[in-house]
Amino acid sequence: MRLGTFVISLGVTLAGGFLLGAAWHEHRDGASPAGQRLRQQGEQHAQEIAALSQENLAWQERAQALEERVADVEFLAAHAAGLLRGSLSTPPAYDATLFLRRNPEAQRYFPYLLDAAKKYEDIWPVDPMFAVAILKQESDFGRSIVSRAGALGDAQFIASTAARYGLRVTEPVAWQRGRESFRDAEGKRRAAREVRELYLREMRQGVTSTQGKADVRNRLTANAARHADRLAQYYTLLDEAERLEASGNEAYEVYKNGIERALERAQTYEREVRARLGREERLIRISGVRAVKTAQEKDIEVQLLVNDYLAQIDPRLSPMLFTDALVHHLADLFREFNGDERLVASRYNASRRAMEAAVAGVGGGVGIPMIAETQAYVNRVVALRAFFAIDAGALEQELGISCCTRVAKR
Repeated sequence: MRLGTFVISLGVTLAGGFLLGAAWHEHRDGASPAGQRLRQQGEQHAQEIAALSQENLAWQERAQALEERVADVEFLAAHAAGLLRGSLSTPPAYDATLFLRRNPEAQRYFPYLLDAAKKYEDIWPVDPMFAVAILKQESDFGRSIVSRAGALGDAQFIASTAARYGLRVTEPVAWQRGRESFRDAEGKRRAAREVRELYLREMRQGVTSTQGKADVRNRLTANAARHADRLAQYYTLLDEAERLEASGNEAYEVYKNGIERALERAQTYEREVRARLGREERLIRISGVRAVKTAQEKDIEVQLLVNDYLAQIDPRLSPMLFTDALVHHLADLFREFNGDERLVASRYNASRRAMEAAVAGVGGGVGIPMIAETQAYVNRVVALRAFFAIDAGALEQELGISCCTRVAKR
């Protein structure tokens, strides 16, 4: 129990005891001097406890502020380390063991990210921690991999982006129609908004600020009767949108449940493969027909088989495949935006059209859209990249700063 909570609990107990004692004395002796003194002491203790409670809250707020300041300093230091490394054109030097000890959920694809970073470094040297930050932000390391917009997997690739990087996707027809229902529903809602705005303009026709209340009421009543069909059209469009969304949601739930069952089967398949390799090893040891596979060789075989199994369902589910496509995609974006990680993160989240619209009035080019979702996404990815670099020992390696604890609250 925290000190402040203990003090408050103890104080409340003591104060209650004093007050009960005072009440008992008053009941027995009436308003006796002893009872009055006990009551006064109880009130005094209650006041002291309230003061201690306020003091405890103040200390907690100060401690939280200090923790946030430490986190900010470490973030800035990690960001500076990244900039220093970039200015020197040196490859990232991370402690993978340290990083995975602090982020074990990244184990299943981090080695692939390192290999892919080397594979595509001629296009652009992608920081593996930036790729990890994208995966964390997109799907929370695989906890949310099915999107109503059609994206799938830890990297949240849509089918067209996946195909651009060699991942041939075949989606169920029912799910394709479900996404069409979502798109049609959005079109209906957009049309409904336009009809509503038109109806409001028509309602204001002939109404001026110089008219009296009666004239305004008569004019609005006449306009409402004249354009009642417009209002009916508005509600009809909303009803159609809800019907289409319901159809899309039904297809989405079926598709999502199918993906989740497939991932569960993949885990079962992995256990079966490992059990089979164990049986084979026992036979080999008994017969001596050949050398036993090393632990690394067996692990590679298991990974290949499991990745192939997932790729048959959808290549966007295979860590070996989607990490390769992710780093290739990021390398292309970094080259396109000349290493600007904020623009790269923005493009991963938003369309090119949105980025062009962000700076349409200032000479063209691209910028970060003034969309709350995209702005938050970019800031989050940049912060995660810095904190993941801390987890991988960037401060020690780049700036000689010792950081033995992980303070980032992700």
